[in-house]
Amino acid sequence: MKRIFLIVAFLALSCLTSQFSVGAEKAPTPQQEILSNLEKSLPSDPKARFFKLSEVAAAAFDAGEYDKAETYANELLSEANDNKTDWNYGNALYYGNLVLGRVALKRDNNTSQAQNYLLTAGKTPGSPQLNSFGPNMSLANELLIAGERDSVVDFLDECGNFWKADGGKLSDWKNTIRRGGMPNFAPNLNYN
Repeated sequence: MKRIFLIVAFLALSCLTSQFSVGAEKAPTPQQEILSNLEKSLPSDPKARFFKLSEVAAAAFDAGEYDKAETYANELLSEANDNKTDWNYGNALYYGNLVLGRVALKRDNNTSQAQNYLLTAGKTPGSPQLNSFGPNMSLANELLIAGERDSVVDFLDECGNFWKADGGKLSDWKNTIRRGGMPNFAPNLNYN
């Protein structure tokens, strides 16, 4: 009798805990919360949206939402074609391709496509931000980790066309890569 009671109690407890776990959702990560807030605040006005898309695309990538990151990056590049005279045009070209390259590498494990996006990003005409602070080097860093040295050196050559105030960083980074080392891209890993 005691044994039957224990079995019934165990089954009841199992049913009770499974009911709670079925309806329970995982709490969003901080990156998912950031993305959600950015998406909620994404302007409907096309011009204002154009300025915000690079931040949202990067946040989607950081949240692991690679399909969304790709969608926002493609929208950014599409809007860039309609805003070629805008000061943000160079940023849009750079960051749209940067995010697409990171998605190609992370989600699709496609280093060839990621390299193409990196080189396309490097062909940006620049912008006030890119010209002074320099480009975000996260995709270049990830490709170096994957062993893709030549394309990163070619990319750094392209960056020299718009980043004139690099303080010798581009040359130092290229020399480090050519010697087989890994450059310290900080703080250029954090720029958006």
